[in-house]
Amino acid sequence: MTSAKPKILCLEDDKSFIEFYTDLFSSEYDVACATSLSEAERLLNTQDIRLALVDISLIPNDSRDTGGFRFLERLQSLGLITDLPTIIVTAYEKPEFMRKAFRDYGVRDFFSKQQLSPSELKKAVESGIASTYVVKKIGETPRVLVVDDEADWREILKELLEAEGCEVDTASTYEEAIDKISSNSYHLATVDVRLSELDSKDARGFDLLDMAKRIGLSIDSIVVSAVATTDQVTWALTELGVRDFIGKTDFRREYFRRRVRKLLSHLIYVTVEIESDATSTLLKVGKEHSLSVGISRTRPQQGYPRSLARPTAAGVFELEVVVHPYDVDVLPGSTQFLTVMSDDSAESLNYQIIPSTAGRIELVIDLFYRSNMLARMTITKEAEE
Repeated sequence: MTSAKPKILCLEDDKSFIEFYTDLFSSEYDVACATSLSEAERLLNTQDIRLALVDISLIPNDSRDTGGFRFLERLQSLGLITDLPTIIVTAYEKPEFMRKAFRDYGVRDFFSKQQLSPSELKKAVESGIASTYVVKKIGETPRVLVVDDEADWREILKELLEAEGCEVDTASTYEEAIDKISSNSYHLATVDVRLSELDSKDARGFDLLDMAKRIGLSIDSIVVSAVATTDQVTWALTELGVRDFIGKTDFRREYFRRRVRKLLSHLIYVTVEIESDATSTLLKVGKEHSLSVGISRTRPQQGYPRSLARPTAAGVFELEVVVHPYDVDVLPGSTQFLTVMSDDSAESLNYQIIPSTAGRIELVIDLFYRSNMLARMTITKEAEE
């Protein structure tokens, strides 16, 4: 289970600073200290680290050593650089080090040991910890489906997910998984690529994700598998919307738990509705209607009208609303760009759409996040004579 106190990692070679960190933070945080890269990586792989304090030089009195940057490079290679807030605390406050820390590794703060203010450092740590989320912010108990033909792996993943507060169902075959995702709502699925060890060409896990996408099920996914080609991994991440691909051969429990926690804590649901009269749910040509975009952490009920219900990461969204006339004699359509900020509370916005006054129109609503289109809704209406 997760520690009652958030755990912070201090990568520091100076014993006096290790004592300083322990005295400063131990009342509020569980402090884990490491003096080497190998020790830091061991702690990272075995414990639930929520923030890291990193010294640039890990060799006493050696300004040329940049072991702290090698640690940040390791975080990048593990895909953790955006998930684990990091703060640099160093005696070597060189401008080029500061630029590199912020530009290349996205550190939250950079402190000089010579001018270190304990209160300012505590504020930075508090802010960093607050930027990480916990599962309960979803607003409901997260439900996860584990799809794997191996009983041992189903049990391992189930145990780790339950430790994160999830309600877990399991399936061992494609048919069983289809039946469960068709009759239940899940926030997340972990899927093995091969669901039959007797068939080396089996990729029913991908077939499952493809089917879920085609029938419009809103479920995020992590692939946990020992087999997959580079092309398959690329296809899964780009075309199927898989959030992460984790190999079984180098499976790290804490990395898996951190990825699950990050995905679940950032899930939101987007719904789009257009104001209409009692006789029609379509947009009326020549009339002004209100477009309502709702962002919520609670899953819309199945069949919710005009629901895009696509879970994704919280952040800044670009909503593109395009009105296209079909006929050439109709005035050209217009494209509007709206920005929706989502945080820990449900939000909505209203926007007045005035479509063309003649001809048949098409309203296309696209939702983008970081340039990736998440969902599209199309509404057409014939102009009334």
